[in-house]
Order: sequence, then C-alpha cells, then structure tokens
Amino acid sequence: MTGKILLVEDNKINQEVAQELLQLSGFQVYIAGNGKQALDLYVNQTEKYDAILMDIQMPVLDGYAATKRIRHHESEQSRLPVPIIAMTAHAMTGEKARCLSAGMNDYTTKPIDPDILIQTLCRWIPHLKNSFVPKTQSAVQTLLTTTYPGLNIANGLARVSNQEDTYLSILKSFVHDFSDCATQIIQEYENQFYDQVKRLVHTLKGVSGNIGAGYILNTCCDIEILLKNQEYHSVEKHLQSLEMNLTDTINAIQSIVQSEKEKKFLNLTQLTIP
Repeated sequence: MTGKILLVEDNKINQEVAQELLQLSGFQVYIAGNGKQALDLYVNQTEKYDAILMDIQMPVLDGYAATKRIRHHESEQSRLPVPIIAMTAHAMTGEKARCLSAGMNDYTTKPIDPDILIQTLCRWIPHLKNSFVPKTQSAVQTLLTTTYPGLNIANGLARVSNQEDTYLSILKSFVHDFSDCATQIIQEYENQFYDQVKRLVHTLKGVSGNIGAGYILNTCCDIEILLKNQEYHSVEKHLQSLEMNLTDTINAIQSIVQSEKEKKFLNLTQLTIP
C-alpha cells in the first residue's frame, strides 16, 4: 500500500499517533501544523498528495476554511480535486454535513480507529480502491501486565498498531503537555471564557481517546454537550471529575513509565552479569 498523505493536525500527540499508523500501513506522511501551512504546501505543489487528512479545530486557519481555499485554488488553476478527509473529535449532529459542505470528501472521528481510517483512505485514493485488508494486530509482549483505572492500555496500543515504544513516547508527551490542563480549564471557566474552555476540552478529548484514557474522554464529552447547550452552571461538577480523572491518569502513566524503566534496567543487568 503506497501513497502520499498530507496530515493536517496541530496537536503533537495526535500527529504522532496518525503518523505511526499511516507509516506502518506503507504511506509517506507529510505534516502541516495548521490549515495555513497545509494550504501553502498544497498551493506551492511541494508534493503531489494522494489525500489530505484535515483536522477541524486548529489555530491560524481551521479545517473548514483551509478546505474552502484549497477548493478555490483547484478551481482557479484547473487542478484535479485532492481527496480531503476530515478528522475531528466532534460528534455533534450535523458535523459531517458541515464538513461535506466545506468541500471535504469524507469524515472520520477521533480518537482514531486504525481500520476505519485506512479503509477511508483506500476508498478515496484511486489506485488503492478495494485494496483494504484489516491488519492482524501483533502480539503485545510486555506492557499489558498491569491494569490501571481510567487507562485502557490495550485500547491505546491499538491506536498505534501495538507499537509499545511509540505508545510509551505518547504517554510521556501526554504527561508533559497535559498535566496542568484541568487547572487551565477551571481557570478559564471561572473567568467565564467559555470559548477557551471549549477549545481546551476539545483538544484534551481527542488526545485522551488516542491514549485510551476513557474516563477523561467521557467527561470531556459531557462538558462539551453542556457548553454547546450553554448550561454553564452544570459544568462545574464535571470539571471536578475531570481534575480527579486527569490526576489518576497522570499517576498511572508515571507508574507505567517507571515500571518500564525498571524492566529495562533489570534486563540490562542480566545481560552484563557473566
């Protein structure tokens, strides 16, 4: 399976998850951190992309606006339309219709389902049509020996085709990037900056799903619905749950990382003892 994919995603963890999956499936992956970067790459014809995976909520230029500008450029330059597939953590009614109305060809949800994503790409890339075969996941050797509340390790590993080193790297990035996220969300809520709350919750939702943090994912979904319905007074109790769930998940990740360090040290010791 071959093809060139332009991945448009502003979050580093989501970039890493999608890139790992696509490369393991045989695709060449090019990354743009926002819609403006994607537009520039496409207009300047740096590469001939077989498809674009387009996040929706991004700084500078969002996925809707980027897609509209790409379609306008194609029309002006008489270029064949490139397949554009939305990737979004939004599950709201009408979201798919809005993506299609903006000029996108298809729609997939985050957290990423590996089979669905690859199947969708194959459907829109002409030379890959009817070539999709679900992958048999490789056996997991070491990481699933302990269970942690709120962190489904098997689910997170499946997002990266059971590549343990990649999953551990993503977990470390999550601790680095999101340890203070609940505090930030609560501060924005207390200041009644609800648009900022929406943005932070939406980002956390997509990333937590990709690492298998189900409690955080579900709480973020509940908060998004309340914010959409402007039920701001009901958000506070969910923020308390979010803070607790995030703390538990960070602690679980730190335990996993420490456990893996100890295993590697033990293996190294065994190798060096005559």
